[in-house]
Amino acid sequence: MLVGSVNKGVLQAVKYAESLRPDRLLALSVVESPEARAKLDADWAKHNLTVDLEMINDEFRDITDSVMTRINQLDDEASDDIITVIIPEFVTSLRSQWLHNQSALSIKARLLYRPNTVVTSVPIVIK
Repeated sequence: MLVGSVNKGVLQAVKYAESLRPDRLLALSVVESPEARAKLDADWAKHNLTVDLEMINDEFRDITDSVMTRINQLDDEASDDIITVIIPEFVTSLRSQWLHNQSALSIKARLLYRPNTVVTSVPIVIK
Protein backbone atom coordinates (compact mmCIF):
# COMPACT_ATOMS: atom_id res chain seq x y z
CA MET A 1 0.00 0.00 0.00
CA LEU A 2 1.42 3.38 -0.99
CA VAL A 3 1.30 6.20 1.54
CA GLY A 4 2.17 9.88 1.16
CA SER A 5 0.63 11.07 4.42
CA VAL A 6 -1.98 9.90 6.88
CA ASN A 7 -5.34 11.15 5.63
CA LYS A 8 -8.91 9.93 5.18
CA GLY A 9 -8.02 8.06 2.00
CA VAL A 10 -5.06 6.29 3.53
CA LEU A 11 -7.17 5.24 6.51
CA GLN A 12 -9.75 3.80 4.09
CA ALA A 13 -6.98 2.07 2.15
CA VAL A 14 -5.65 0.51 5.37
CA LYS A 15 -9.12 -0.87 6.19
CA TYR A 16 -9.45 -2.26 2.69
CA ALA A 17 -5.97 -3.80 2.73
CA GLU A 18 -6.61 -5.45 6.09
CA SER A 19 -9.90 -6.87 4.80
CA LEU A 20 -7.95 -8.82 2.17
CA ARG A 21 -6.27 -10.75 5.01
CA PRO A 22 -2.89 -10.93 3.26
CA ASP A 23 0.02 -13.01 4.53
CA ARG A 24 2.05 -9.81 4.62
CA LEU A 25 0.86 -6.21 4.63
CA LEU A 26 3.25 -3.33 4.16
CA ALA A 27 2.68 0.40 3.84
CA LEU A 28 5.35 2.08 1.75
CA SER A 29 6.26 5.75 1.61
CA VAL A 30 9.00 7.72 -0.13
CA VAL A 31 10.23 10.57 2.09
CA GLU A 32 12.59 13.39 1.21
CA SER A 33 13.88 14.40 4.64
CA PRO A 34 14.30 13.28 8.24
CA GLU A 35 11.59 15.79 9.17
CA ALA A 36 9.11 14.24 6.73
CA ARG A 37 10.00 10.79 8.08
CA ALA A 38 9.42 11.90 11.67
CA LYS A 39 6.08 13.55 10.84
CA LEU A 40 4.75 10.50 8.98
CA ASP A 41 5.96 8.19 11.73
CA ALA A 42 4.24 10.34 14.39
CA ASP A 43 0.99 10.53 12.39
CA TRP A 44 1.07 6.76 11.84
CA ALA A 45 1.47 6.16 15.59
CA LYS A 46 -1.18 8.79 16.47
CA HIS A 47 -3.77 6.82 14.48
CA ASN A 48 -2.66 3.52 16.08
CA LEU A 49 -2.13 1.90 12.69
CA THR A 50 -0.83 -1.64 13.07
CA VAL A 51 0.32 -2.04 9.46
CA ASP A 52 4.11 -2.05 9.13
CA LEU A 53 5.26 1.28 7.69
CA GLU A 54 8.41 1.24 5.60
CA MET A 55 9.91 4.54 4.50
CA ILE A 56 12.36 4.93 1.65
CA ASN A 57 14.68 7.93 1.83
CA ASP A 58 15.00 9.83 -1.44
CA GLU A 59 15.89 13.50 -1.19
CA PHE A 60 14.65 14.03 -4.76
CA ARG A 61 11.45 12.13 -3.93
CA ASP A 62 11.62 10.02 -7.09
CA ILE A 63 8.52 8.14 -6.06
CA THR A 64 7.99 5.94 -9.10
CA ASP A 65 11.50 4.50 -9.34
CA SER A 66 11.78 4.07 -5.56
CA VAL A 67 8.46 2.23 -5.38
CA MET A 68 9.23 0.03 -8.38
CA THR A 69 12.63 -0.91 -6.93
CA ARG A 70 11.02 -1.95 -3.64
CA ILE A 71 8.24 -3.91 -5.37
CA ASN A 72 10.87 -5.78 -7.38
CA GLN A 73 12.73 -6.59 -4.15
CA LEU A 74 9.54 -7.87 -2.53
CA ASP A 75 8.83 -9.99 -5.58
CA ASP A 76 12.34 -11.46 -5.44
CA GLU A 77 11.71 -12.46 -1.81
CA ALA A 78 8.50 -14.34 -2.70
CA SER A 79 8.43 -14.80 -6.46
CA ASP A 80 5.47 -17.22 -6.42
CA ASP A 81 3.19 -14.75 -4.65
CA ILE A 82 0.88 -12.22 -6.23
CA ILE A 83 1.66 -8.68 -5.13
CA THR A 84 -1.29 -6.34 -4.64
CA VAL A 85 -0.42 -2.65 -4.75
CA ILE A 86 -3.08 -0.44 -3.17
CA ILE A 87 -2.97 3.20 -4.21
CA PRO A 88 -5.12 5.85 -2.51
CA GLU A 89 -6.08 8.34 -5.27
CA PHE A 90 -7.69 11.76 -5.19
CA VAL A 91 -10.91 12.11 -7.18
CA THR A 92 -11.47 15.74 -8.10
CA SER A 93 -13.41 17.69 -10.67
CA LEU A 94 -12.60 16.76 -14.24
CA ARG A 95 -10.89 20.11 -14.86
CA SER A 96 -8.36 19.69 -12.04
CA GLN A 97 -7.95 15.90 -12.25
CA TRP A 98 -4.73 16.22 -14.25
CA LEU A 99 -3.14 18.20 -11.40
CA HIS A 100 -3.47 15.34 -8.92
CA ASN A 101 -2.34 11.72 -8.93
CA GLN A 102 0.57 12.11 -11.36
CA SER A 103 2.74 9.76 -9.29
CA ALA A 104 -0.11 7.28 -8.95
CA LEU A 105 -0.68 7.28 -12.71
CA SER A 106 3.01 6.78 -13.39
CA ILE A 107 3.23 3.86 -10.96
CA LYS A 108 0.04 2.28 -12.33
CA ALA A 109 1.38 2.54 -15.88
CA ARG A 110 4.62 0.79 -14.87
CA LEU A 111 2.74 -1.96 -13.01
CA LEU A 112 0.19 -2.61 -15.75
CA TYR A 113 2.30 -5.18 -17.59
CA ARG A 114 4.12 -6.56 -14.56
CA PRO A 115 3.45 -10.28 -14.01
CA ASN A 116 1.84 -11.44 -10.75
CA THR A 117 0.85 -7.88 -9.82
CA VAL A 118 -2.59 -6.46 -9.06
CA VAL A 119 -3.19 -2.72 -8.69
CA THR A 120 -6.16 -1.44 -6.70
CA SER A 121 -7.17 2.22 -6.41
CA VAL A 122 -8.94 3.51 -3.33
CA PRO A 123 -10.72 6.77 -4.26
CA ILE A 124 -10.51 9.83 -2.04
CA VAL A 125 -13.30 12.18 -3.10
CA ILE A 126 -12.44 15.89 -2.93
CA LYS A 127 -15.37 18.27 -3.19
